[in-house]
Amino acid sequence: MKTCLLCKAVHPATAEFFYRNRKKRDGLTQYCKSCSDKKTARWRSAPGHPESRAEEMRKYRESENYQNWYKRNKELIVQRSREWRANHAVHSRELEREARLRRKYGMTVENYNRMLLLQNFGCAACRRRPDEELVIDHDHRSGRVRGLLCRHCNTVLGLVFEDPENLSRLANYIQT
Repeated sequence: MKTCLLCKAVHPATAEFFYRNRKKRDGLTQYCKSCSDKKTARWRSAPGHPESRAEEMRKYRESENYQNWYKRNKELIVQRSREWRANHAVHSRELEREARLRRKYGMTVENYNRMLLLQNFGCAACRRRPDEELVIDHDHRSGRVRGLLCRHCNTVLGLVFEDPENLSRLANYIQT
């Protein structure tokens, strides 16, 4: 059982009543879904919130003034966009990688590099040092990061549905 910090109601500690949050010890948010939804709605409706600004921009882009301006300047817009991407390709890839690590695994590039160093730059399972970047292995239920694996070991884990019994049966099979 888990108590919501906002309404103090006691609910079963399941995804039915609480949103998931990998960063929390139990993998669930501190507020029940009802309170979380109300809190998020208040936050989004606040003046100056990025989503309200995005809505303003969407409306502006749908306006006739913007459409006319865009048609007149389309070639220039496309050209500047291509130039920026060409001049900032490395920086753009780095930013995308940092954002993906933060969004999917709640970790930084520094965390990844530290794990890589602790694993002696090799796969946590087979210990080989592949030429390509190691992938982040995580528990799909809790979201907890377990280590860095080569693509082969990560694929095997997926193919046996991350089930130790399936993996054990497979190991027994190849030994016969």
